[in-house]
Amino acid sequence: MAYLRIDEELCLNEDRKIIVVDAVKFLAMWKAEPEGFNHFLSHGNSDAWIKFRKYPDACDGFSKGLTNPVPVARVVCNLYEGVRSVYKRNLLGLRKLQYRERYTMPHVEIDNGRTRTIWLLNHGAKYFPVECTDSNGAERLLHNCGDQMFGSPSIKEILDYFD
Repeated sequence: MAYLRIDEELCLNEDRKIIVVDAVKFLAMWKAEPEGFNHFLSHGNSDAWIKFRKYPDACDGFSKGLTNPVPVARVVCNLYEGVRSVYKRNLLGLRKLQYRERYTMPHVEIDNGRTRTIWLLNHGAKYFPVECTDSNGAERLLHNCGDQMFGSPSIKEILDYFD
């Protein structure tokens, strides 16, 4: 069992949302990150993840359990806009450009919590919470890999509920 926490800040608690994400869909969106800053982690596997230099820190953090839960990861869900070429093969098998089309593709960047995320993935989490602000694509994240039943409550709504 893994214990995570959300932290109240002095401001922006209404803009900060908690999204419970499907691990498989989230990982696919993380792999789609075009800049590839986290490519070695997002495209990694269990063997690669446990060799990551900060992985022991996540093991230590999660080992404290309920007495000291770890913070949820903070993520951004952006849209990558690109152009793809569409080809058609002729009878000889040669490709001929038919047209170019614009497309958008959502992807995830992890601002804070990459190691916590790979720890959760490595330990078989099927769903886990992440934090994302409205301005950083919270609704896009919910739509593409979030648990629709949970929705996207703000930190303020969650804290008020338990107050």
